[in-house]
Amino acid sequence: MHVSKRLSAIASLVDKGSYIADIGSDHCVVPILLAEQKKIVYAEAVENKKGPYQKMCHEIQSHGLEDVIHPVFADGIEALGEKVDTVVLAGMGGRLIISILEKHPERLKNVSSLILDPHGDLPSVRSFLASKGFLECASMFFYDEGIAYNVMKWEKSSAPVTYCQQEIDFGPMNLKHPSEDWFLYWEKQLRYHEGIASKNLPLEKRKEHLESCQKIRDAIATAKQNIN
Repeated sequence: MHVSKRLSAIASLVDKGSYIADIGSDHCVVPILLAEQKKIVYAEAVENKKGPYQKMCHEIQSHGLEDVIHPVFADGIEALGEKVDTVVLAGMGGRLIISILEKHPERLKNVSSLILDPHGDLPSVRSFLASKGFLECASMFFYDEGIAYNVMKWEKSSAPVTYCQQEIDFGPMNLKHPSEDWFLYWEKQLRYHEGIASKNLPLEKRKEHLESCQKIRDAIATAKQNIN
C-alpha cells in the first residue's frame, strides 16, 4: 500500500491508543496504516458515496482488519460513534470541513482532537476552530509532489481560545515553529504580490496587493524572530 508524505503526516499526529473517525476515508489508507502500526484501538472509516464505500470495505477486508476498522456509510459526522475521540478530516476544502463540523456539533461532545488537512480557506478554518474552543497544538507545513500542504492538529481547550489576525492568517504553530517549506511558500507568495503590485493597476487593487506584501513580510519576520 503506497502511503504519500501527506497521509504519513496525518497519521503521525494521531495519539497512540486513539479511537478515530476518518471522514471521507476513500481507500482507507490512514486507518489501515494506523491499525497496522497498532497505534489505534478502533477506527470508523466514513464514506458517503457507494463506490468509494465499497472500495473501502474491500481494502479493510483484504488487510484483515475488520476487528479494528469499521466501515460507515454516512454523511460527515452524522453517525459518529460515542467512542470516537479523534476525527480526521483530510483531502477536502476548508469550507467543507467547517460545514461538516457545524452540521452536527452534538456529535463532537466526546471528541478531544481534530486532525485536519484543509485544501484552501485555512484562515477561515482556524478562526472557526478557535471560536469553538479548539487550540492548535501541532502544524506540519510541507510540499508533497510540488503541492503545499498544511496538516494541523487541534485539541479541545478548557479555556477560551484567542488568536491575533496574523496567527489566523498564517497559523500560530507555523509562526512559532516554521518549516523551510513554509518560508519557501510565503516567499513565493510575496514575489507574486510584488509582481502584481508593480503593474499598472487601479489604485484600490494595487493597495490590496501592497497590503498583502506587508502582511507576508511581517509574518516572515515574526517566524524568523521565533527561531533566533
